[in-house]
Amino acid sequence: MSTPVDLNDRESLLRAASTSLNSKIVSQSSSILAPIAVEAVKRVADLKNSNVDLKNIRIVKKVGGTIEDTSLVDRLVLRQNAITGQGGPSRKEKAKIGLIQFQLGAPKPGMDNQIKVDDYRQMDKILKASSLKTSPRPAAMCINHWSIFWSFGYLQSIIRFVHRWSL
Repeated sequence: MSTPVDLNDRESLLRAASTSLNSKIVSQSSSILAPIAVEAVKRVADLKNSNVDLKNIRIVKKVGGTIEDTSLVDRLVLRQNAITGQGGPSRKEKAKIGLIQFQLGAPKPGMDNQIKVDDYRQMDKILKASSLKTSPRPAAMCINHWSIFWSFGYLQSIIRFVHRWSL
């Protein structure tokens, strides 16, 4: 038997979350986790439809620490540290962040492919074609004035392009 729950009634939501957590391995920490769970649900809830899409809540597990260190973060969580050794910033006010999900360099040819170059004009043609393939990407970075780059791989090629294009 189910009972409708009012998303504005915080106390009943806390009781429901605590009751649910009491049957879990983290039952002794339900007083810490229940308010975090309720607040997370309230932040992503669509109050017009009384509906909550739980896919909008992400639990990020981090090695070390205790359950008491758990907190609700209402922003983007990045697990990696800044690359300060390569000239990257450790703090940036009003940053424009570029999320890069593509390779900046020219795509790698297949292992079985061969290129036969007879003279320097063919080599110039190959280099020009390679440059045309990658030049719009750094140009887009300059136009958008990104100050921080976040990449899903391709770290070394991003560092080379940032230095090469003085971004």
